[in-house]
Amino acid sequence: MEVLDPVNLNITADSLKPTHRRLRGYAFDPSFSNQLESSGVNTITYHIRWESLAPGPLGEYIEVMDVDPRGITSASCHLRCTR
Repeated sequence: MEVLDPVNLNITADSLKPTHRRLRGYAFDPSFSNQLESSGVNTITYHIRWESLAPGPLGEYIEVMDVDPRGITSASCHLRCTR
């Protein structure tokens, strides 16, 4: 079995970046996923072209805003945050 040397493969940081980001969303209320009859139709996975995101997260293709039923917007988050 031949062992490949990664240095000789010309692997760059750009070639290791993913091409798409998978985000899970809810069609209605997240609590509907707890009910057997509505759990299968309540969630969807979006496949979105990979891009660098600002806190929010915010990008050319993605903007996530968390607004509760009273109209209050929550603070933005950053997907690279480890907290």
